[in-house]
Amino acid sequence: MLSYLYLSAERLFLLCRNTGFHGKSSPPRPYREATGPSGQILKEVPKLRVKITLRCNECKQRNYNTIKNKKNTPDKLEMSKYCRFCRKHTMHSETK
Repeated sequence: MLSYLYLSAERLFLLCRNTGFHGKSSPPRPYREATGPSGQILKEVPKLRVKITLRCNECKQRNYNTIKNKKNTPDKLEMSKYCRFCRKHTMHSETK
């Protein structure tokens, strides 16, 4: 009985050492490709929502981070926001 427990603990140790699992979180899942209904491998879809930074047009400080949909608003985004450096509402435009 004791030898059986010792072997199972040893196997568990080897399993944890080989997979990188140390008991803190769940073990990593194997990578699986996305396939369509007929079994073909699907292409990666381009992201339509991207992260942008808004910059104050007066003091040129980057104040806000937001996301936008490239499909709905393909041109640069401009909106009135509060600038804490100017201490007033100013126009902010999109930067990278």
